[in-house]
Amino acid sequence: MNFLAPRPTFPTIKFPNTGDEVKGTLAFDPEYRQQYKYGTKTLDTWPDGKAKMQAKVVLNLPEGPHAVYIKQSSLLANRIRAAVKAAGAEELTKGGTLHIKRVNDIPPERAGMKPQHDFEAEYTAPSGTDEGPPF
Repeated sequence: MNFLAPRPTFPTIKFPNTGDEVKGTLAFDPEYRQQYKYGTKTLDTWPDGKAKMQAKVVLNLPEGPHAVYIKQSSLLANRIRAAVKAAGAEELTKGGTLHIKRVNDIPPERAGMKPQHDFEAEYTAPSGTDEGPPF
């Protein structure tokens, strides 16, 4: 995509409850970008100054394309990496199928913190046919 072309926007996939899940075909290869600090438009960095990254993955769903944002150091990222490896693939790619399910909450380490969400993920690499965006 040309950097001058407008970026399409998609509704965001969220997992507010244990048991919430989504399964869809990747409409595009993942887009990697720097994370924002929570609740701001300020780009986030690690203490050493390196950028905190996230992947934007757009899935074709029956109700249309939706995006899920996967933070670099999250449990969700770990589960997806394991699913990609189990599928014998090197990375998520356009046309592959991704299934994500929120399965558990991990109690916080300290009082006042929110529990961390845990997920299961399954990935099937594309079969060689092109399943581009539905538009």
